Amino acid sequence: MKINKYLKELGLTQEDMPGYYDEKCKDDEKAASDPRNEEDEEGFCDYEFFSLDYTMSLYIYSKLCYFKEHYAHIATPGCLTSYSYSASEEKRKEQSAAAHDKWISILDKMIQAFRIQIEGYREGYEGIDREKVREGMQLFIEYYGCLWY
Repeated sequence: MKINKYLKELGLTQEDMPGYYDEKCKDDEKAASDPRNEEDEEGFCDYEFFSLDYTMSLYIYSKLCYFKEHYAHIATPGCLTSYSYSASEEKRKEQSAAAHDKWISILDKMIQAFRIQIEGYREGYEGIDREKVREGMQLFIEYYGCLWY
């Protein structure tokens, strides 16, 4: 997995990514590099599964951040935009804006859940962080099919 803008913002570097391997390391340092980078016959590497939840959190967090920044403004899921067509144009615009704000809030909660999964629970806030992760993951499940534009 390659580092990206959103993971850099968390303070991560390429060396923090699962499967990091430095070809330039000296022979006596080869043991310190990750020898599990060889793909099996189906194209998978062991390192991907050592902490699959972490690997997937890195991937999903990055993709959700990118989606929010580049695509979320294009459309709001239809399940959030239930308004009456008999309402005035102004009222429909207000309802549409409220639905979009709700969508952004949902995305923020999903992003926060995966960020906590990557960074870990904050000392003294473990209960609060667990609840944020639970809520964000539940929203991810609920709105998984809405992650398109």
